Amino acid sequence: MIMSLDKHKLKSINLLGMSKNQVIDTLGGLAFNDINSDVWFYRVPHRYFWSKKFLFLFFKDDKVINVSFLRSKKIMN
Repeated sequence: MIMSLDKHKLKSINLLGMSKNQVIDTLGGLAFNDINSDVWFYRVPHRYFWSKKFLFLFFKDDKVINVSFLRSKKIMN
């Protein structure tokens, strides 16, 4: 989980081209991720408890080739 970054700080970091080790140094450990996977995700803190935001990183040859954000809303019954 990215504890110290908000969405504005994340937008200022250029993750494209970073190696997996550089991503770990920049965003933190592998809480949800497998070092051998080519898709990683981090949960980004969000001010609303019913909404969750995720940062997805896609790797090829140990380098970030794509960065994507996904926001999901929890539906209460």
